[in-house]
Amino acid sequence: RLRGLYRDCAALVAAAHEDFGLTPLEAAAFGRPSAVLAGGGFLDTVVDGGTGVMFSEPEPGAVAAALRRVLDEPWDPAVLRARADEFSEAAFATRLRTVISDAARGS
Repeated sequence: RLRGLYRDCAALVAAAHEDFGLTPLEAAAFGRPSAVLAGGGFLDTVVDGGTGVMFSEPEPGAVAAALRRVLDEPWDPAVLRARADEFSEAAFATRLRTVISDAARGS
């Protein structure tokens, strides 16, 4: 059911604090942009103007303005999916192996 919601939505709106910022990545995996609160994990997972837009306060006017911006932009689903892929399990494993290899070499 969640997959269908992401697939069929125009964009994700996230106005609450999220430590990791996972929901915009889930939306991006389906080629959907996000309008998110500029804080928490969203700062790491959303590229403002690239994969979504950020708003500074969880106030109705700010959320509405961000949503208008996100709906007016011509987002490239391939760019959005590529951003989500940066946080995939495979990408994590590759980065972890690099860190371990560097540590073993004393870098």
